[in-house]
Amino acid sequence: MLWALFGCTYAEKPTFDVLVVSIDGTPRALLDEEWATLEVLPAIAAEGSHQNLIVQGVTDTVASHARMLTGFGPEITGVTSARHFGTIPEGLSIPERLRARFGPDLRILFEVNKPYMLGIEDDTQAFWHLAQACDVAANHAMPVDVTPHMLDALAGVGEAPFFAFFHWAAVDEAGHQFDEGSAEQRAALHEVDANLGQVRDALVAMGRWERTLVYVTTDHGFPPGGHSHYEGAEAVWLITTDPEVGLGNYLDQLPWTILDRYGVTVTEPAPPLGGL
Repeated sequence: MLWALFGCTYAEKPTFDVLVVSIDGTPRALLDEEWATLEVLPAIAAEGSHQNLIVQGVTDTVASHARMLTGFGPEITGVTSARHFGTIPEGLSIPERLRARFGPDLRILFEVNKPYMLGIEDDTQAFWHLAQACDVAANHAMPVDVTPHMLDALAGVGEAPFFAFFHWAAVDEAGHQFDEGSAEQRAALHEVDANLGQVRDALVAMGRWERTLVYVTTDHGFPPGGHSHYEGAEAVWLITTDPEVGLGNYLDQLPWTILDRYGVTVTEPAPPLGGL
């Protein structure tokens, strides 16, 4: 889709950047238990806040990320679960709304780690329309290390402001394979924490960290000792450097918080919840 259309008038480009990070399948309990031995996530929280959130409805990668990236549930997105979904209707996602407001002046990056869940490859997949609004949109299957691709995407923004959505799947993969709370899942969390540190260090080196609003969250947890995510999976969390974020309740509120920072007002369809 061509967003830089003749005759379009866009808002003045933003003077800040936004980084949204999804650490897939990271239970609140696991994060709390490993908190004292992690380095980067607590450091980011120390610059802002660390709070608990709830995921409504089905808690799986597709359904929860649809909420995370649009602020709407299945009655609007058509995404009920990883087994029952269609293409999210055009125009609902954060990247699409930002492209419509800022045009080519905002660089939009989407680097994710689950082609079979966060599909962008064709118009039958849930996040197809979202990907068309991005300057960089790529989906790398495990065990590919997605971190170098994230760093390359950041290096390519130049002086332009950016919105980036980065996603790591390693914690979720370990949870499904070895159980929630397993040594393998804990090790995966520490690996992702270190990878997030590489992203932070790159932004520091670019002189962009201080102007970047960072939101780190997850899509679901696992019940204790479980391979899957049903009971208890709705207990998630948010770590952010955004000083205006209050104590919210739901993951669905994150998109409205971000859009509010950009001055984007949505009235149709009406947001079911406000920002955090």
